[in-house]
Amino acid sequence: MNRLDLESWLDRHPDSTLAPTHDLIDRCEVEVRHHAEVVAWKHALKVATSSLRRFDGHFGLPASETFVTREVCHEVARELKRHEPHLERIDETEWLTRSTLDSIEPEARMVLREWLRELAAKEEHRVWREIVSFTHHVARALIEKAHMTGELEWDMERTYPRLARRATLMLLREYAIHLRESRKEMTTRSALH
Repeated sequence: MNRLDLESWLDRHPDSTLAPTHDLIDRCEVEVRHHAEVVAWKHALKVATSSLRRFDGHFGLPASETFVTREVCHEVARELKRHEPHLERIDETEWLTRSTLDSIEPEARMVLREWLRELAAKEEHRVWREIVSFTHHVARALIEKAHMTGELEWDMERTYPRLARRATLMLLREYAIHLRESRKEMTTRSALH
């Protein structure tokens, strides 16, 4: 079901919503997009955290900070590509605000649910591609932020596993920042409605 089909159904059933059709659908789209973004960033955080465990307790040779950071970011991005979440179903009570749900009659919710699932899946996929791209390209920013060098130093504090763990932790902090911003924006929008 696409947006036009939903609008048509709601227009044929004017008593099914308390809000004007166009406003209701716009509000649903905004809420679903923000929720999909939060779900995607949470999942990315989970995938990246699991990659962090690979470096625990491993011995390694000294390595360049910049090399390891770039490699870790590309490796996590490849891992993300393999673990994209797929939405089988959604519970509209989790994806929409209480005020939006209260403006929709139960029969209309059933019709809306199919459209919401399709919209959520498309939006989650779009955000996921952005996260993968961000992960591929964030290495330069991490390197600059931490003032990393490309020099190879022969001390046991700069071994590949330790540097990889450090780079992954930095990447996790970046994900957490994005997740926090997405949640904040979602909360702000919920408070406005």
